[in-house]
Amino acid sequence: SRPLTYRCAENSSLEIITPNHFIKPYVNDSLRFHEEDGSMLTKKLPSRQLLVKTLSNRDQLLEHFRSIWFKEYLMNLRRECKYLHKVPFVNKVKVNDVVLVKGPPKVKRPFWHLGRILELFPGDDGKVRSVKLLRDDGEIANHSLNHLFHP
Repeated sequence: SRPLTYRCAENSSLEIITPNHFIKPYVNDSLRFHEEDGSMLTKKLPSRQLLVKTLSNRDQLLEHFRSIWFKEYLMNLRRECKYLHKVPFVNKVKVNDVVLVKGPPKVKRPFWHLGRILELFPGDDGKVRSVKLLRDDGEIANHSLNHLFHP
């Protein structure tokens, strides 16, 4: 699914956050909520009524999340795309920006690398044409702006 944002992991690498991290929270262990005192764990088995109520609450929260995601994220994305070609992307990048690095044609967007821009390389006209960046896999690489996208 489409990246929403990123966060810095404990080893200072970058991790992409997508809607699936919220919809399917236990697929990725790094976003699992941990309870120190174990108060959320119960010794007895839950009743059918409690299970139904829990599922109902989960469905309501999920629907609320989807509604917010649609209104605030997707609609904002549409507005941003409208102005994408009016303002050149070259004027928007700067050192320390975090960007998505487009992968090979068969690699889908959720599997593209994140990168932090380390250095800008301007062309003869003074406009930034490529950058050096540190990818989330630890590799330092040079990339054209055509292959970079703000998450």
